[in-house]
Amino acid sequence: MSETAHCAFDKGGFYMGIEVRKVPITSNFTADINAIRSKIDSNTICLVASCPEYCYGNYDPVEQLS
Repeated sequence: MSETAHCAFDKGGFYMGIEVRKVPITSNFTADINAIRSKIDSNTICLVASCPEYCYGNYDPVEQLS
């Protein structure tokens, strides 16, 4: 998930013992798709997209994430 995703994902990961992997945002304040791809491995259970993003109100590229 991008560094601007809602803090509830951090809290949920903490309480469930799940590693949360964050990626930086791009210059247009959306999730960096290539950075997300680099974080995916056999232990990945969820991808997070923000629609709209918590801090800036932008929409992550959901179609590319799917």
